[in-house]
Amino acid sequence: MMQWLAVFACLPLSWGLTYLIEQGSLRGQLLDLPGERSSHQLPTPTAGGLGILISFLGFLVWFVATSDQVDKINIMLVGVGVIAGFIGYLDDRHNLKVSWRFLAHLLLALGVVVILDPLPELLLFGWKWELGLGLSLLYMMALTWFVNLYNFMDGIDGLAASEAITVILGAMLIIGISGDQSWLMPLAALALSVAGFLIFNWPPARLFMGDVGSIFLGFTLGILVIITSAEGIISIWSWCILLALFVGDATVTLLIRLVSGERIYQAHNSHAYQILARRWSSHRHVTLLAILINIAWLWPLAWCASEYPYIASEVAFFAYFPLLLIACYVRVKQ
Repeated sequence: MMQWLAVFACLPLSWGLTYLIEQGSLRGQLLDLPGERSSHQLPTPTAGGLGILISFLGFLVWFVATSDQVDKINIMLVGVGVIAGFIGYLDDRHNLKVSWRFLAHLLLALGVVVILDPLPELLLFGWKWELGLGLSLLYMMALTWFVNLYNFMDGIDGLAASEAITVILGAMLIIGISGDQSWLMPLAALALSVAGFLIFNWPPARLFMGDVGSIFLGFTLGILVIITSAEGIISIWSWCILLALFVGDATVTLLIRLVSGERIYQAHNSHAYQILARRWSSHRHVTLLAILINIAWLWPLAWCASEYPYIASEVAFFAYFPLLLIACYVRVKQ
Protein backbone atom coordinates (compact mmCIF):
# COMPACT_ATOMS: atom_id res chain seq x y z
CA MET A 1 0.00 0.00 0.00
CA MET A 2 2.78 2.43 0.94
CA GLN A 3 4.54 1.72 -2.35
CA TRP A 4 1.46 2.68 -4.36
CA LEU A 5 1.05 5.84 -2.25
CA ALA A 6 4.61 6.72 -3.25
CA VAL A 7 3.67 6.10 -6.89
CA PHE A 8 0.69 8.46 -6.74
CA ALA A 9 2.77 11.06 -4.88
CA CYS A 10 4.79 11.47 -8.11
CA LEU A 11 1.96 13.52 -9.66
CA PRO A 12 1.74 16.35 -7.09
CA LEU A 13 5.52 16.26 -6.58
CA SER A 14 6.14 16.66 -10.31
CA TRP A 15 3.52 19.43 -10.53
CA GLY A 16 5.08 21.36 -7.65
CA LEU A 17 8.62 20.97 -8.94
CA THR A 18 7.58 21.97 -12.45
CA TYR A 19 5.88 25.11 -11.10
CA LEU A 20 9.06 26.10 -9.26
CA ILE A 21 11.14 25.41 -12.37
CA GLU A 22 8.81 27.57 -14.47
CA GLN A 23 9.15 30.48 -12.07
CA GLY A 24 12.91 30.03 -11.81
CA SER A 25 13.30 29.79 -15.59
CA LEU A 26 11.40 33.05 -16.03
CA ARG A 27 13.59 34.87 -13.49
CA GLY A 28 16.82 33.25 -14.65
CA GLN A 29 16.13 33.84 -18.33
CA LEU A 30 16.38 30.12 -19.12
CA LEU A 31 14.08 30.63 -22.08
CA ASP A 32 13.58 28.90 -25.41
CA LEU A 33 13.70 31.77 -27.90
CA PRO A 34 11.77 31.36 -31.17
CA GLY A 35 13.90 31.01 -34.26
CA GLU A 36 13.58 30.28 -37.96
CA ARG A 37 12.98 26.56 -37.32
CA SER A 38 10.89 26.89 -34.15
CA SER A 39 7.24 25.88 -33.89
CA HIS A 40 6.46 28.61 -31.33
CA GLN A 41 6.35 32.41 -31.58
CA LEU A 42 7.02 33.61 -28.02
CA PRO A 43 9.97 33.10 -25.62
CA THR A 44 8.98 30.19 -23.36
CA PRO A 45 10.60 28.87 -20.16
CA THR A 46 12.36 25.56 -20.69
CA ALA A 47 14.08 22.74 -18.73
CA GLY A 48 10.72 21.70 -17.24
CA GLY A 49 11.81 18.09 -17.68
CA LEU A 50 13.77 18.49 -14.44
CA GLY A 51 10.46 18.07 -12.62
CA ILE A 52 9.90 14.72 -14.34
CA LEU A 53 13.45 13.60 -13.61
CA ILE A 54 13.51 14.56 -9.93
CA SER A 55 10.07 13.13 -9.09
CA PHE A 56 10.68 9.79 -10.87
CA LEU A 57 14.22 9.32 -9.63
CA GLY A 58 13.04 10.29 -6.15
CA PHE A 59 10.51 7.46 -6.34
CA LEU A 60 13.20 5.00 -7.48
CA VAL A 61 15.54 6.01 -4.65
CA TRP A 62 12.73 5.53 -2.13
CA PHE A 63 11.79 2.21 -3.78
CA VAL A 64 15.37 0.91 -3.54
CA ALA A 65 15.78 2.17 0.04
CA THR A 66 12.64 0.37 1.23
CA SER A 67 13.29 -2.89 -0.62
CA ASP A 68 14.63 -5.97 1.15
CA GLN A 69 17.43 -6.46 -1.35
CA VAL A 70 19.48 -4.24 -3.61
CA ASP A 71 18.18 -4.11 -7.18
CA LYS A 72 20.98 -3.19 -9.58
CA ILE A 73 18.49 -2.36 -12.35
CA ASN A 74 16.78 0.38 -10.32
CA ILE A 75 20.16 1.71 -9.21
CA MET A 76 21.26 1.77 -12.86
CA LEU A 77 18.07 3.64 -13.83
CA VAL A 78 18.88 6.28 -11.23
CA GLY A 79 22.49 6.60 -12.37
CA VAL A 80 21.68 6.73 -16.08
CA GLY A 81 18.81 9.15 -15.41
CA VAL A 82 21.11 11.56 -13.55
CA ILE A 83 23.78 11.43 -16.27
CA ALA A 84 21.27 11.74 -19.13
CA GLY A 85 19.52 14.64 -17.41
CA PHE A 86 22.85 16.37 -16.78
CA ILE A 87 23.82 16.05 -20.45
CA GLY A 88 20.43 17.45 -21.48
CA TYR A 89 20.65 20.32 -19.00
CA LEU A 90 24.11 21.28 -20.29
CA ASP A 91 22.67 21.27 -23.80
CA ASP A 92 19.78 23.50 -22.70
CA ARG A 93 22.21 25.97 -21.14
CA HIS A 94 25.17 25.87 -23.51
CA ASN A 95 24.03 24.28 -26.82
CA LEU A 96 26.60 21.48 -26.87
CA LYS A 97 28.22 20.48 -30.16
CA VAL A 98 26.28 17.75 -31.93
CA SER A 99 29.34 15.50 -32.10
CA TRP A 100 30.02 15.74 -28.34
CA ARG A 101 26.36 15.20 -27.49
CA PHE A 102 26.12 12.15 -29.78
CA LEU A 103 29.32 10.68 -28.33
CA ALA A 104 27.96 11.10 -24.79
CA HIS A 105 24.71 9.36 -25.76
CA LEU A 106 26.61 6.53 -27.46
CA LEU A 107 28.87 5.91 -24.47
CA LEU A 108 25.93 5.96 -22.07
CA ALA A 109 24.04 3.53 -24.31
CA LEU A 110 27.10 1.25 -24.37
CA GLY A 111 27.16 1.23 -20.57
CA VAL A 112 23.45 0.35 -20.46
CA VAL A 113 23.87 -2.58 -22.87
CA VAL A 114 26.83 -3.95 -20.91
CA ILE A 115 24.96 -3.76 -17.59
CA LEU A 116 21.74 -5.26 -18.99
CA ASP A 117 23.39 -8.23 -20.71
CA PRO A 118 21.87 -10.72 -21.54
CA LEU A 119 19.57 -8.87 -23.89
CA PRO A 120 16.25 -10.07 -25.34
CA GLU A 121 16.40 -12.18 -28.49
CA LEU A 122 14.66 -10.94 -31.62
CA LEU A 123 12.24 -13.02 -33.68
CA LEU A 124 12.02 -11.35 -37.09
CA PHE A 125 9.55 -12.84 -39.59
CA GLY A 126 10.24 -16.33 -38.23
CA TRP A 127 14.03 -15.89 -38.02
CA LYS A 128 15.57 -15.73 -34.52
CA TRP A 129 18.45 -13.34 -33.90
CA GLU A 130 20.17 -14.88 -30.89
CA LEU A 131 22.45 -13.25 -28.33
CA GLY A 132 25.88 -12.11 -29.46
CA LEU A 133 28.04 -9.10 -30.28
CA GLY A 134 25.92 -8.19 -33.30
CA LEU A 135 22.72 -8.05 -31.26
CA SER A 136 24.44 -6.04 -28.51
CA LEU A 137 25.63 -3.49 -31.08
CA LEU A 138 22.14 -3.35 -32.51
CA TYR A 139 20.65 -2.54 -29.11
CA MET A 140 23.32 0.08 -28.42
CA MET A 141 22.68 1.86 -31.73
CA ALA A 142 18.90 1.49 -31.36
CA LEU A 143 18.98 3.06 -27.88
CA THR A 144 21.17 5.92 -29.11
CA TRP A 145 18.83 6.51 -32.05
CA PHE A 146 15.75 6.35 -29.85
CA VAL A 147 17.15 8.93 -27.43
CA ASN A 148 17.89 11.31 -30.29
CA LEU A 149 14.58 10.75 -32.07
CA TYR A 150 12.70 11.47 -28.84
CA ASN A 151 14.61 14.74 -28.70
CA PHE A 152 13.73 15.45 -32.35
CA MET A 153 10.04 14.74 -31.76
CA ASP A 154 9.80 17.18 -28.85
CA GLY A 155 8.88 20.11 -31.07
CA ILE A 156 5.29 21.14 -30.36
CA ASP A 157 3.24 21.66 -27.23
CA GLY A 158 2.22 18.53 -25.34
CA LEU A 159 3.38 15.97 -27.91
CA ALA A 160 6.41 14.35 -26.26
CA ALA A 161 4.76 14.23 -22.83
CA SER A 162 1.50 12.80 -24.22
CA GLU A 163 3.46 10.20 -26.17
CA ALA A 164 5.28 9.04 -23.04
CA ILE A 165 2.06 8.77 -21.03
CA THR A 166 0.04 6.92 -23.69
CA VAL A 167 2.91 4.54 -24.50
CA ILE A 168 3.42 3.71 -20.82
CA LEU A 169 -0.33 3.26 -20.20
CA GLY A 170 -0.53 0.94 -23.23
CA ALA A 171 2.35 -1.15 -21.89
CA MET A 172 0.77 -1.26 -18.42
CA LEU A 173 -2.52 -2.51 -19.88
CA ILE A 174 -0.75 -5.31 -21.76
CA ILE A 175 1.24 -6.28 -18.66
CA GLY A 176 -1.88 -6.11 -16.48
CA ILE A 177 -3.91 -8.28 -18.86
CA SER A 178 -1.16 -10.89 -18.78
CA GLY A 179 -1.47 -11.01 -14.98
CA ASP A 180 2.14 -9.98 -14.34
CA GLN A 181 2.58 -7.19 -11.77
CA SER A 182 6.29 -6.69 -12.44
CA TRP A 183 7.37 -3.15 -13.27
CA LEU A 184 3.84 -1.76 -13.02
CA MET A 185 4.78 0.60 -10.17
CA PRO A 186 7.87 2.12 -11.84
CA LEU A 187 5.93 2.53 -15.10
CA ALA A 188 3.03 4.19 -13.28
CA ALA A 189 5.43 6.45 -11.37
CA LEU A 190 7.03 7.59 -14.62
CA ALA A 191 3.66 8.24 -16.28
CA LEU A 192 2.44 10.29 -13.30
CA SER A 193 5.71 12.24 -13.19
CA VAL A 194 5.22 13.16 -16.85
CA ALA A 195 1.54 14.01 -16.20
CA GLY A 196 2.56 16.56 -13.57
CA PHE A 197 4.69 18.31 -16.19
CA LEU A 198 2.04 17.99 -18.93
CA ILE A 199 -0.27 20.29 -16.96
CA PHE A 200 2.15 23.11 -17.83
CA ASN A 201 3.03 21.83 -21.30
CA TRP A 202 -0.46 21.25 -22.67
CA PRO A 203 -1.18 23.59 -25.63
CA PRO A 204 -0.66 26.48 -25.35
CA ALA A 205 2.42 25.52 -23.36
CA ARG A 206 3.62 27.58 -20.42
CA LEU A 207 6.81 25.54 -20.19
CA PHE A 208 8.92 23.23 -22.37
CA MET A 209 10.62 20.06 -21.13
CA GLY A 210 13.88 20.96 -22.86
CA ASP A 211 16.68 18.54 -23.67
CA VAL A 212 16.95 17.66 -19.98
CA GLY A 213 13.47 16.15 -20.25
CA SER A 214 13.57 14.60 -23.71
CA ILE A 215 17.02 13.00 -23.26
CA PHE A 216 16.03 11.67 -19.83
CA LEU A 217 12.75 10.24 -21.17
CA GLY A 218 14.49 8.74 -24.19
CA PHE A 219 17.01 6.84 -22.07
CA THR A 220 14.51 5.86 -19.37
CA LEU A 221 11.88 4.56 -21.79
CA GLY A 222 14.54 2.79 -23.85
CA ILE A 223 15.95 1.04 -20.78
CA LEU A 224 12.46 0.00 -19.62
CA VAL A 225 11.81 -1.46 -23.08
CA ILE A 226 14.96 -3.59 -22.89
CA ILE A 227 14.42 -4.67 -19.27
CA THR A 228 10.77 -5.69 -19.56
CA SER A 229 11.26 -7.50 -22.85
CA ALA A 230 14.41 -9.28 -21.58
CA GLU A 231 12.45 -10.52 -18.57
CA GLY A 232 9.62 -11.74 -20.83
CA ILE A 233 7.09 -9.37 -19.26
CA ILE A 234 6.10 -7.76 -22.55
CA SER A 235 7.26 -8.40 -26.12
CA ILE A 236 9.81 -5.99 -27.52
CA TRP A 237 7.64 -5.91 -30.64
CA SER A 238 4.75 -4.63 -28.53
CA TRP A 239 6.97 -1.79 -27.37
CA CYS A 240 8.04 -1.07 -30.96
CA ILE A 241 4.38 -0.84 -31.96
CA LEU A 242 3.48 1.42 -29.04
CA LEU A 243 6.32 3.76 -30.08
CA ALA A 244 5.51 3.58 -33.80
CA LEU A 245 4.26 7.15 -34.13
CA PHE A 246 7.54 8.70 -32.99
CA VAL A 247 9.82 6.08 -34.53
CA GLY A 248 8.01 6.24 -37.88
CA ASP A 249 7.97 10.04 -38.23
CA ALA A 250 11.58 10.48 -37.12
CA THR A 251 12.89 7.67 -39.34
CA VAL A 252 11.03 8.80 -42.46
CA THR A 253 12.21 12.38 -41.95
CA LEU A 254 15.81 11.26 -41.49
CA LEU A 255 15.76 9.11 -44.64
CA ILE A 256 14.16 11.83 -46.77
CA ARG A 257 16.73 14.37 -45.55
CA LEU A 258 19.54 11.92 -46.34
CA VAL A 259 18.23 11.30 -49.86
CA SER A 260 17.76 15.05 -50.37
CA GLY A 261 21.37 15.72 -49.39
CA GLU A 262 20.41 17.78 -46.32
CA ARG A 263 22.55 17.90 -43.20
CA ILE A 264 20.82 15.45 -40.87
CA TYR A 265 22.46 16.94 -37.76
CA GLN A 266 21.17 20.44 -38.50
CA ALA A 267 18.09 21.70 -36.67
CA HIS A 268 14.93 21.75 -38.81
CA ASN A 269 11.15 21.80 -38.64
CA SER A 270 10.31 19.30 -41.35
CA HIS A 271 8.89 16.42 -39.32
CA ALA A 272 5.37 15.41 -40.30
CA TYR A 273 3.95 16.57 -36.96
CA GLN A 274 5.57 20.01 -37.39
CA ILE A 275 4.22 20.35 -40.92
CA LEU A 276 0.73 19.44 -39.73
CA ALA A 277 0.97 21.91 -36.84
CA ARG A 278 1.76 24.71 -39.32
CA ARG A 279 -0.87 23.58 -41.82
CA TRP A 280 -3.60 23.37 -39.17
CA SER A 281 -2.27 26.34 -37.16
CA SER A 282 -2.75 24.24 -34.06
CA HIS A 283 -0.46 22.26 -31.76
CA ARG A 284 -3.46 20.98 -29.83
CA HIS A 285 -5.07 19.27 -32.84
CA VAL A 286 -1.84 17.45 -33.75
CA THR A 287 -1.25 16.32 -30.17
CA LEU A 288 -4.84 15.08 -29.82
CA LEU A 289 -4.51 13.21 -33.13
CA ALA A 290 -1.32 11.54 -31.86
CA ILE A 291 -3.10 10.45 -28.67
CA LEU A 292 -6.01 9.06 -30.71
CA ILE A 293 -3.69 7.08 -33.01
CA ASN A 294 -1.83 5.63 -30.05
CA ILE A 295 -4.98 4.50 -28.26
CA ALA A 296 -7.22 3.44 -31.16
CA TRP A 297 -4.61 1.98 -33.54
CA LEU A 298 -1.40 1.08 -31.71
CA TRP A 299 -2.71 -0.19 -28.35
CA PRO A 300 -4.78 -3.06 -29.87
CA LEU A 301 -1.99 -4.06 -32.26
CA ALA A 302 0.60 -3.98 -29.48
CA TRP A 303 -1.63 -6.33 -27.48
CA CYS A 304 -1.89 -8.65 -30.51
CA ALA A 305 1.91 -8.76 -30.81
CA SER A 306 2.14 -9.72 -27.15
CA GLU A 307 -0.66 -12.28 -27.31
CA TYR A 308 0.59 -13.92 -30.54
CA PRO A 309 4.41 -13.64 -30.37
CA TYR A 310 4.98 -15.96 -33.35
CA ILE A 311 3.56 -13.27 -35.68
CA ALA A 312 4.70 -10.22 -33.67
CA SER A 313 7.01 -8.87 -36.37
CA GLU A 314 4.24 -9.18 -38.97
CA VAL A 315 1.84 -7.30 -36.68
CA ALA A 316 4.49 -4.60 -36.23
CA PHE A 317 4.81 -4.25 -40.02
CA PHE A 318 1.02 -3.89 -40.27
CA ALA A 319 1.08 -1.22 -37.54
CA TYR A 320 3.90 0.80 -39.08
CA PHE A 321 2.98 0.64 -42.76
CA PRO A 322 0.11 3.18 -42.85
CA LEU A 323 1.93 5.52 -40.44
CA LEU A 324 5.03 5.50 -42.65
CA LEU A 325 2.91 6.18 -45.74
CA ILE A 326 1.17 9.11 -44.03
CA ALA A 327 4.49 10.54 -42.80
CA CYS A 328 5.92 10.30 -46.34
CA TYR A 329 2.83 11.91 -47.86
CA VAL A 330 2.78 14.80 -45.38
CA ARG A 331 6.53 15.36 -45.76
CA VAL A 332 6.50 15.30 -49.56
CA LYS A 333 3.36 17.46 -49.86
CA GLN A 334 4.49 20.18 -47.44
